[in-house]
Amino acid sequence: PNGVTINGGSVTATGINGYGIYSQDSDITLGWTNSTDFIKASSYKGSVQIAEGKSFKDEKGNVYSGSLSANDLKAIERKTLVPAVPFPDNMVIADIPDQIYTGDSICPMADVTMPAGVDPLVKGEDYKVVCKENLNAGTATLSVQGVGIYYGEIKKTFTIAKAPLTITAKDKTIAYGDEPANDGVEYDGFVRGENASVLGGELSYSYSYKKLDKAGQYMIT
Repeated sequence: PNGVTINGGSVTATGINGYGIYSQDSDITLGWTNSTDFIKASSYKGSVQIAEGKSFKDEKGNVYSGSLSANDLKAIERKTLVPAVPFPDNMVIADIPDQIYTGDSICPMADVTMPAGVDPLVKGEDYKVVCKENLNAGTATLSVQGVGIYYGEIKKTFTIAKAPLTITAKDKTIAYGDEPANDGVEYDGFVRGENASVLGGELSYSYSYKKLDKAGQYMIT
């Protein structure tokens, strides 16, 4: 079969429709293959491995390279595998500007920079973007993961900043000689139907007016 090298030993075709390679004593090395079904391979005393510098991916995105274990061989038996290519060296994600909390999960666009002379990869065809811990204010993680023939993962953290919230004391009218008082506050800036119940701590008030000050306008802070 195309793309399979047998390093000596006795070779017998086994498995369904001849898609099988078996070695009694020697190693089996698997290279690129254009076969629609991957070759079933086993070696009684030797090893089964993928040729140096080459890799394959299965339909779930698992990557196989180097020496294959018995579990690997079972997993890929009669499965369709495609040649896999690692992300280029020095492929990076540009710094991500701070995001503002919205109440929804935030996954910004990834600006992927390729090494000089390497063609850019295409989102959706060559890689996908996954974000984690990206709902609340704090540090979130963006991950670029290989798809299609590519494999690998590069990560970048970004900050989700708290949404600005304005708190304004309501107007309050008192009679001369009364103690300072308030009518509570108004909020501006809550998102996604949130309200004061999501806030911590307690409101505190200060007044520019003191009891028995002259009649007039004073500030509530």
